[in-house]
Amino acid sequence: KSCSQISITTLDSEGDVGKYTSIALGQDGYGLISYYDATNKDLKIAHCSNNACTNATIQTIDNVGNVGTHTSVTIGSDGLGIISYYDLGIGVLRVAHCLNVVCSEADKITRVDQDGDAGKGSSIALGVNGFGIISYYAFPNPFISALPQLRSLHCLDVFCSTYTKRLLDTGLEIGEDSSLTVDQYGYVFISYSIEFDKDLEVQFCTDVLCERGNHFDLDVSG
Repeated sequence: KSCSQISITTLDSEGDVGKYTSIALGQDGYGLISYYDATNKDLKIAHCSNNACTNATIQTIDNVGNVGTHTSVTIGSDGLGIISYYDLGIGVLRVAHCLNVVCSEADKITRVDQDGDAGKGSSIALGVNGFGIISYYAFPNPFISALPQLRSLHCLDVFCSTYTKRLLDTGLEIGEDSSLTVDQYGYVFISYSIEFDKDLEVQFCTDVLCERGNHFDLDVSG
């Protein structure tokens, strides 16, 4: 469709809300939106009540500390939302798993990477095993490495309570703005920036668990 007509609806206007927004199509066919409430420093979720999303139910999913920036949402193999996001207060990557389709509550809010400052620019998609796979930016412990990293994390259950982590690329200002997708064969593609060189990179995982990969320069004109 050409999208020649649009409708614009304000879903949440309580304070400074709507930053770091991400949307996925729920099992019920309606949108599920994760976003950051900067006023209260919370992770929120909006579940659309109709196709046009002219109305939605709003829930606070995590309100412990300063949480919810760099959020990304997808629908898990169980038909429920799974959300990756950054805990700004302590600098860790977290994952929340919705307990129902509308995500009125969530369980298993997990710190999945606490190695250094990890979780900015998170992007989540459904991996070939039916569980979430996440790309994100990390700045490791400076006593171990002084260079930023692009990492991937592959959940091993629907709650992401168990997982494997991989270092995909490292260098000056690498991986801050990543976006991840999975093709029809289950292979993972990740786009990301290198701010130091002003380049666009893509990482292609050569196995479905993203344990191995190659990266390429796509745009080096800057």
